[in-house]
This record gives sequence, C-alpha cells and structure tokens, in this order.
Amino acid sequence: MGEGWAWTIKAKPKAVNPDPTPIIPTPIQGTSPASCQDWDVALQLVPLFRARVQVSLRPSVLDPAGEATRAAASRLGVAGIQRLRIGKAIDVELEAPNRTIAQEQLELLSDRLLANPVIEDWTLDLVEDH
Repeated sequence: MGEGWAWTIKAKPKAVNPDPTPIIPTPIQGTSPASCQDWDVALQLVPLFRARVQVSLRPSVLDPAGEATRAAASRLGVAGIQRLRIGKAIDVELEAPNRTIAQEQLELLSDRLLANPVIEDWTLDLVEDH
C-alpha cells in the first residue's frame, strides 16, 4: 500500500485556428472519426495512491455474524475467543495529483459510500512507498 505511478493519456484536438476554445470533434452518424493526425497526444505521469479502508460496526451495534462465527469457532474446538466482530477491508487505488487531494477523495468515498455512518465507523490507511 502506498504511492505508485500510472500513465494517463491526455488527448486534445490540434488547433486549426488561433481561437483558444478547444475543438471537440463529434462524429456524425455514417462518418468515420477524426484521424490520429488531427490530435495532439501526450503521456502524463500521475501519482497512483494505494489505500485500505477498514469498515467496522460501531461498538454499540450488535454483530450477529460475529457472534455466529465465534460460536462456530468454539464448535470447531477453537477455545478462548472472548469477542469476535466482523468488518470489511476495501483496497483502493486512486490517481490524484498529490497526497492531500488523494486523502480528501478517499475520505469522501469512505464517509459517503463505503461505510454506513449510522452503524459503522471507518479508518483510512494511506501509506507512501519509498
């Protein structure tokens, strides 16, 4: 987990006139798309961030799946488990210009999509590789 790099292809139409407004070709039905000579293509190296989001039930919420698993472990002969709670781990790879933006995007994703804020808590582990 941490930071890597990914190639992103940025393509834009070549300017035919001095007007700085971008020209976006839209194919018309029955015609072929613009040829490659009509486009400027550049490769851009963008940081790729790796993170793990851990989602778990809040301590005040009952965990029937965890209790069932604890009971099943006892039946298998695994003794001594006092408490077992089930959660989920989500691994995410995200392209972002920098660590701050990556963290903001991952926090938004975690808070609004990956976890139910009424019954679940989440933690984010964003580690850089060197």
